[in-house]
Amino acid sequence: MKISLREPLRYLETVPFQWDGRKRFDLSVMRALLPLIGDPHNKVPAIHVGGTNGKGTTCAYLSAMLHAAGFRVGQTSSPHLSHVTERCLINGAPISEEEYGDLVIEIVHAAEDAGLEPSHFEIVTAVAFLAFARRDLDWMVVEVGLGGRLDATNTMDRPRASVVTGIARDHTQILGNSEEEIAREKAGIFRHGVPVFVGAVTPAAEKVLREEAARVGAPIQVFGKEFVFDTTRSRVCFDGDAIQLDCESLGLIAPHQIENASLAVRVAQAVSLSEKEICRGLSTARWPGRLERLRAPRPCDGEWIDVLLDGAHNPNGINALLNYLRKIVHPDGRWNQVVFLLSFLQHKEWKEMIGSLCAADLDTQFVFSRMEHNNSADPYELSKEVPGSQAFSNSREALNYALDRCAPETVLVGAGSLYFLGEIRPLLTPRPFRTILLPDETGMLLP
Repeated sequence: MKISLREPLRYLETVPFQWDGRKRFDLSVMRALLPLIGDPHNKVPAIHVGGTNGKGTTCAYLSAMLHAAGFRVGQTSSPHLSHVTERCLINGAPISEEEYGDLVIEIVHAAEDAGLEPSHFEIVTAVAFLAFARRDLDWMVVEVGLGGRLDATNTMDRPRASVVTGIARDHTQILGNSEEEIAREKAGIFRHGVPVFVGAVTPAAEKVLREEAARVGAPIQVFGKEFVFDTTRSRVCFDGDAIQLDCESLGLIAPHQIENASLAVRVAQAVSLSEKEICRGLSTARWPGRLERLRAPRPCDGEWIDVLLDGAHNPNGINALLNYLRKIVHPDGRWNQVVFLLSFLQHKEWKEMIGSLCAADLDTQFVFSRMEHNNSADPYELSKEVPGSQAFSNSREALNYALDRCAPETVLVGAGSLYFLGEIRPLLTPRPFRTILLPDETGMLLP
């Protein structure tokens, strides 16, 4: 008897993730499931993007550049901010809840008939593959969920390019405790003859990635070696050629974003996009929740406050955020103080991240919040790390309190978990989730 899925998206919320409460973390179910729904994962040319940080940003840039070249593009993202449909984007926008729900029903019933029990991430990955195949899209940009070697996305036989944005310590309980171990897991997406493009990594991680590429027979290019960003001229240089980037108009406001853009540019050029298409696409690319600037009224008096949302959720991401804040927050500038509004998942290295934020040479206040996630860290436990900080049991109260603590020259920074940003972003802006801006939002007519 089939499972009743009158509310498929609510049902999906009850299904555990691969690494949350399950012993299994492999590709056995995904490899059995995909043939049952027509092998959609091999129907659309793909760019496969892994790495620790910067995957989503790089995917957004690639999708926008492909779209600017006139292609119809699917993009997966992980995790979502506010709604699961954000994990399946077509031309930068989520598919409808109705279509997403219908695909969930089809996939769950096919799995049930075969005696399979796919995890949450396996279902949402299959949904995206199936949606893209049925739309007969020109490209799909597929973001790895966790690691690479055993990730549900790593079932594609032969993508057109494999990308590793960077290597840092995260999900160590699954991927390993060293950069070398993590790099080897990330390199699991490499395929024979498929070009590999790597962002800025340490020498230790680079050594492993080059070894793995050589082992499978994949040509590899690494940022800083085979291609570079010329800081004096804002150019991505490669193979004796170069593409000019107008970093100011692109909204690239932090060094690590420029690195991600440079990586995406090199991949786009390698799949035969022109310089004009690349630059036009970059100018329309956005990635909500990653150094996203908003403004919100202070509840106590309606005074407008500057807000920065960033999905920094591991030590490497927090350090990148701090590097940016040190450039924009100073006594004589627009902002001279930071109010951090933070929520972390319990299994993350939150003590280290809070310690880094406290040690920064910035005038700071801290507000901690619980989020609506089963693995949310206790905000009252977090607040013990910072004397004088405040803790709240829900995100709305925490946000309102944090906004009221802000003076006009203060920037409110929300960070710590993308799930948390997904809760507070709708409270701050009605702006929909899009990774490619529309023509009327940019003043630019796309093909």
